[in-house]
Amino acid sequence: MRILLYAAISIGIMAGGAQAAQSLRAGRDLAIDACSACHQVMPNQKPRPPVFNPEEYANVSPPAFSAIAVKFAGRPWALRHVILNPVHPMPEQNWDPADLTAVIAFIQSLGHVPARKP
Repeated sequence: MRILLYAAISIGIMAGGAQAAQSLRAGRDLAIDACSACHQVMPNQKPRPPVFNPEEYANVSPPAFSAIAVKFAGRPWALRHVILNPVHPMPEQNWDPADLTAVIAFIQSLGHVPARKP
């Protein structure tokens, strides 16, 4: 009986891991489609050029997703708030809640920094 319990738990963990990986892929694909015109979404993507902000009368460089991930590490609610309440020149966003959750999970996955060796 104990073996069946451990097997069920292991299957649940593997299914959850596969589902999380699928959600990250979906978030990455959505981010590439919706955000890469302005932001450097993937590390291997060429940095995006600055955009003109008429309020500051200056060119502004949109942050790379890796920088956003570091800034909002462990604070997905804060990142959600910024995306849903953008500051000019970022355009207003209209995300499906599930899609936005996937994009936020993808962004936050970029902030994982490997531990340094002593």
